Amino acid sequence: MIQIEANAFFQQNHLMGVYRAAKTYGLYTQDNELVCCMSLRRSKDDNSLEISRFCSLLYTSVRGGFSKLLKFIEKLHNPSKILSFCDLRYSSGQSYEKLNFKLQATSLGWQWTDFLNIYNRRLCRANMDQRNLTQAEHSAELKWYKIYDAGQAKYVKEL
Repeated sequence: MIQIEANAFFQQNHLMGVYRAAKTYGLYTQDNELVCCMSLRRSKDDNSLEISRFCSLLYTSVRGGFSKLLKFIEKLHNPSKILSFCDLRYSSGQSYEKLNFKLQATSLGWQWTDFLNIYNRRLCRANMDQRNLTQAEHSAELKWYKIYDAGQAKYVKEL
């Protein structure tokens, strides 16, 4: 699959937009319309893969799309394990569990706000400049406050 096509698809159809990945695979209709897409990152440490993005065309349900792409990827790459993160604001993780993924951990999710805009949590961290401010000092300087969401769940499938 051409990465330009995948990037445009994720930008238009995934809640979080494009994410840089090593490989991307898609499902197409007979008319060659991309309707479902999954991108992967390979671990540098072992023979594992991480699903970095998965989505279907907006307002479209692709029955079995996730499992079909997953099965293809397992055969093609033969990884030792596959991991993925589930945003608990939008999903319960049941689709992972049906495909033999196991819940490994959950974590609390959050972002920053100035009550007008929302900012990625990585934009305000400790030691971001030569002043070596703590995260609390940096956020106070920016007048940013944390807002929490439902969190993320990490799922792992051992192969």
